[in-house]
Amino acid sequence: MQALPPLQELIASSSDESPGTWLLVGPSVTHHQQRTHAKRPYNENNPGLGIEYRRPLSDPAWRAWDWGVQTYAVKDSFAQPALFVMGSLTREVVRIGPLQFRLGAQAGLAYKHVDWQRANLVPVAALLASMKWRDGLTLNLSYAHATNATTGRAKGVTALQLAYQFK
Repeated sequence: MQALPPLQELIASSSDESPGTWLLVGPSVTHHQQRTHAKRPYNENNPGLGIEYRRPLSDPAWRAWDWGVQTYAVKDSFAQPALFVMGSLTREVVRIGPLQFRLGAQAGLAYKHVDWQRANLVPVAALLASMKWRDGLTLNLSYAHATNATTGRAKGVTALQLAYQFK
């Protein structure tokens, strides 16, 4: 089995290869496992806007992989402004005609409300599935799991987000 080069070499060497892609990141819809916080319902319509830069890894062993960085501002689950800065790594798993399906993960930081009264810097990690059309439209589905420290109940969140590629 051939050893793979370190990730920083893969990312650095990708600059010599195909150009990256810019995406306009649109609004999202979320679904919370725990439906309320302190007897108040979560906001599940998250209007906002952001930008993403996506690029393939260049090493032949990693050709099906893309890395990306994304920043966007939305109305969070507490109906308050939130800013996300995320990185992602996804792999193409199947291509059917004009559709490309990718799986991966994303992680980053959010400056968002942690309850109804205060904002905080919050680490975010999620599983990510993407469906991309050749015309530049992408639908991202992510799932971030968390457990309520007090009750032990799952309070994960699923998000569906739309993005559009531009040149």
